Amino acid sequence: MYKYNLHGLVVIVLLLFCNKTSAKPVLFQTNAENSACASAPVETKNSKATHDLCKVSREVEGPKEEERLKVLFVDVNSMMETVGSSMDWTANWIDGKFTESEMGRNKAKAWGHINVGWEPKESEWDNFPIKFRVKAKLPNLENKVEIIFSDNEQEDLNSLPYETVRPEALKSSQRSLGAAVRFMHSSSENLSSASRIGTGDGQVYARSGFTYNKKLLSNKLTVYLQPAIEYYYSDGLGGRLLFDSAYALNLKNELRVSYLLQDRESFEAPKWRNGIYSISALSNETALIIGATAAGVVEPNYRPEFYKLSVRIRKKAIRSWIFIEFEPFVEFNRPRLVEDFQNGHIYGEFERDIGIALRFEAHYGFN
Repeated sequence: MYKYNLHGLVVIVLLLFCNKTSAKPVLFQTNAENSACASAPVETKNSKATHDLCKVSREVEGPKEEERLKVLFVDVNSMMETVGSSMDWTANWIDGKFTESEMGRNKAKAWGHINVGWEPKESEWDNFPIKFRVKAKLPNLENKVEIIFSDNEQEDLNSLPYETVRPEALKSSQRSLGAAVRFMHSSSENLSSASRIGTGDGQVYARSGFTYNKKLLSNKLTVYLQPAIEYYYSDGLGGRLLFDSAYALNLKNELRVSYLLQDRESFEAPKWRNGIYSISALSNETALIIGATAAGVVEPNYRPEFYKLSVRIRKKAIRSWIFIEFEPFVEFNRPRLVEDFQNGHIYGEFERDIGIALRFEAHYGFN
């Protein structure tokens, strides 16, 4: 597995240095609405964040009239087109089950991204995460049903919208394939609702929730609220509440504050997570995200067990559908020496862990 990932990093280097064609510029936009590169607005906590970063670093319409990218004897465009075509075929095969007319066939479209990275830390150097996500809408069900495939989407639900380097393990060997069907029930200007049935973390789950968003202060402040009720086959009944706010300082800078609260029957105590992030457009092709995160448990004492500081640079490279990220970070964890949910845990000292993340991301298919 590591040999395979190292080969992937070699391809990344060749892509960056063997082709000098510049990508198309894009404009920085804040408080954007949902788009093709955004995740599900109710269940997926990264929906707004993913979309905003996509708006910072690329046009949603995708590559147009760009020279085909070739590395040695490999046509990279053909590779991505093959991936997109196979995803479209799967989406159309499923969508075709809901129509008897030939006119209603072959209209479904899939889109997604592949992310390959290296995230070494002082205590862990062999961390080569490979992430992917595929979404497809079904026109024969009035586009109110989506099919989603991803590698362990549950970790997205356990972190904040702009959080990327997580304290949880990200090794490929520890990841699991997830699949879900999402049903959109209703949608208005400020409120939408949806439900999802799927599998992730080795267990079947069901989730239903709402997304409320409201623009205030002459559209400079946007507030998002996402409550959801969940049921997991192994973890039991649970709930999740995400609060996210975005304040536009100017056309190129935005400040976001996020808070996440989770609880399930299998948890000893509810878990909380909060963060503050500064997002800036350095140019039409580069975005800078500076973040600070804290996490802990609600009971018996509301105390942080984890801190993280990170600086992420996201840049469009070579083509409008290819991105690279560079993110140095520092984490502080303190272990529980004695667990006592009645009188309070006894903690050790915070342990520092410094690392850096290098990521290569390619998008395929556009809504």
